[in-house]
Amino acid sequence: MRFTGIVRALLALGLLLLPAVSVSSAQVVRGTVADSATSKLLDACWASLINRDGRIVDRVVTDSSGEFVLTAPAPGDHAVQFERLGYRTVRSEPFALGHRSEISLSVLLPRGAVGLEPVTVTAAPEAATRYLEKAGYFERKGTGHGYYLDGPELERRGQKAAEFADVLEAIPGVATLALGGGSNLNSRGFRLRGMESFAPCRLPLVYLDGMRVAANDPGSSWRDLVRDLNEAVQPGDVLAIEVYRGSSEVPTQYGGAESGCGVILIWTAR
Repeated sequence: MRFTGIVRALLALGLLLLPAVSVSSAQVVRGTVADSATSKLLDACWASLINRDGRIVDRVVTDSSGEFVLTAPAPGDHAVQFERLGYRTVRSEPFALGHRSEISLSVLLPRGAVGLEPVTVTAAPEAATRYLEKAGYFERKGTGHGYYLDGPELERRGQKAAEFADVLEAIPGVATLALGGGSNLNSRGFRLRGMESFAPCRLPLVYLDGMRVAANDPGSSWRDLVRDLNEAVQPGDVLAIEVYRGSSEVPTQYGGAESGCGVILIWTAR
């Protein structure tokens, strides 16, 4: 039967749908995302609700408890896609979301061999400028808040860097943070100078092409992030970098309770 086949497919992907009593006037999909090998709950994971026409109708990032809540504007067949740096992208089979119904998902993401597909620069300078303009980069740069790196200076640093981590280390205000596990680049993290006096602060938030890929986590997930960024992003492929050292500098769309330790935005020619 088709229903049995869908259930088997969901279980194979680590997704389990559980019906729940509706507590909302809308159609809701909620749940948690965890590492398939360790069962560790994963924050900074994008969850996208996709309708039967293939359009994303809601998109959120999992919180520090690995939880997410998606809302569909109308009932019907939907699917949910999950994306996180260092993990394989997983998409559920379509499921029916009834009027004012609620569905719970328990998601297990398998780690990928490489966090992201390697970036290859193919955009012409004009296309790169349009991309950064659309992302709001030049508007934010014009405010005078934060530190911005682009153009010839970024290109010069990229030519000297052995790995992407070297580009970050060369930015004023960014300090290397030893994480243990060896002396190579994959054992390094980064913090923003001047934040050491704030006890909760250790690591900044990191966004890659507008997608949050790391939270203020001093553990192994940060080592994984540094490794994945080094593997996925070549120094010469970066179009621009933004560094905000505290919540007073962080733009509204990248602010919030977790931005007090600073934010780093990385834009590439993807």
